[in-house]
Amino acid sequence: MEALRFTTEDAVSLEGDLHPPEGPAHGSAAICRPHPRQGGSKDHPLLWTIRGELTRVGLFVLAFNFRGVMGSGGSYGGGRAEVRDAAAAVGRVRETSGGPTLLCGWTFGANVALREAVVVNGPRAGALEVFAGLNSPALLRTLGGDDGAILRQFIPWPFTGTPTAFMAGRHVRLEAGWPPDLEDANIKLSDLGRHPAGDGRWLVGRNERGNVLTAGLNDDTPHWLVSGTTGSGKTTALVSAVAQLARDPANRIILIDAKHGKDFRHLAHLQDLCGPLADDVDSARAALTWACHEMAARYSGGQDTRRLIIVVDEVQELTDDPLTLAALRKLIAQGRGASIHCMIATQHPTADALGDRTIGKNLVGRLALRVIGPEASRVAVGSKTPRADYLLGHGDGYACAPTATHRVQIALFDGDLSLGDPGLAEWPEANGDLPERASDFGGDELAISLVVAAEDKGRPALQKMCEEDGLGKPGGGRAARLLQLGRDMRTWLVINDYCLPARQPDTHPAGYEIAPNGKVLSVCLPSGQAGSL
Repeated sequence: MEALRFTTEDAVSLEGDLHPPEGPAHGSAAICRPHPRQGGSKDHPLLWTIRGELTRVGLFVLAFNFRGVMGSGGSYGGGRAEVRDAAAAVGRVRETSGGPTLLCGWTFGANVALREAVVVNGPRAGALEVFAGLNSPALLRTLGGDDGAILRQFIPWPFTGTPTAFMAGRHVRLEAGWPPDLEDANIKLSDLGRHPAGDGRWLVGRNERGNVLTAGLNDDTPHWLVSGTTGSGKTTALVSAVAQLARDPANRIILIDAKHGKDFRHLAHLQDLCGPLADDVDSARAALTWACHEMAARYSGGQDTRRLIIVVDEVQELTDDPLTLAALRKLIAQGRGASIHCMIATQHPTADALGDRTIGKNLVGRLALRVIGPEASRVAVGSKTPRADYLLGHGDGYACAPTATHRVQIALFDGDLSLGDPGLAEWPEANGDLPERASDFGGDELAISLVVAAEDKGRPALQKMCEEDGLGKPGGGRAARLLQLGRDMRTWLVINDYCLPARQPDTHPAGYEIAPNGKVLSVCLPSGQAGSL
């Protein structure tokens, strides 16, 4: 027997005894002890017998004490830090012999050994990953049948909640919650280290492998959908994200809480808010209309290049208002190019709750907390699996981006808020109209608008021409905005000495090009050259 010491990844020194095999070596083993607070140590009599049997069959055996026990450093880690002890023991005993390594334990030690052996060892759930190759579809069908009866037998720990099986890359992942004594449901932001600096990023929490998960508002995930029912941790996730983003002076924020502001009230005086907290439909309509005008100004060469982040909680309370819905749709569809990003949250993630499918398709990032039912899960996650309705609540979630999906435990914001006064004392009243850009209209529509303006006709003529040309009849508001654009173009052309002759069905003045259908106006350039629109 050789007494030795080895060190864990978090720099805790552990003591152990290495026992050689009685004959030729065929592999190695590490033995995890009973509960440290109930007298468990490497010298427990029952484990002497196990150690003897393992050396008899040709294994090097490392018996060690968990942190805080006898000569080992550190202190009791509640069953979570001890997983690092088991991992260090496996690494040390593998230095002695090739071949397989057996990790075993008794009572508390067995739980620790299992968690080290599990491929995915998250704060709230563990998972096994099975490579079944071309048999993966059959395995999934088998595991999912009969209310997961067979799947439940595959999970080797006393799980909580409903286990689930789904494809994760090439593997079939079997996922189930930890029992209460092994889960880590209380993760604070201060536990995760330094906050990310800039670039629209924030710390979400710890993922299924214990790593800090960072999310961001960028070209890959310009907008996010945050979903979760009561008790899921949705508000915790939103507050943490907003509080972190407010620390970056490159961000400006609009806060909208459609249920009377109850969840965002304490954030109403964050620094760099564009205006007051919008806490009802009227103020939300005004805030979103203001954001649309800000977007139009930026596309027209405005100087403000700071990131504008619009956070909307309980969006389902707003989508019955036509102007509010139109503004939200416009901002999500067009905002990225103007550095405008949206975080939309709802308790009820359905297509109807989001207003229309256009909005849902543009919410590329998904932070799905526990929801009710498979249909809500599909919208929350963006696909049929994994199942957000099987999550455990209280911050247990899936963070989904185009390239990866992580199971994550949301971190509770426990820092100081960066406070200041809103840029606007109140939102300008919405006038029932939204700004339009030329790029909001098709080229055919713009051409028709210029023809109608040149002939001094009105909105009915424009609507009729659009309908006759197969473009559909634009609504009154859209037709009015389109006509105004045509008149603005005509005015600019006249001021700059361009010539706009009236349409002629068969002939035209020399030097002009008119299409055979007579619907394309020609202009005489100042140099005398002809060109066509």
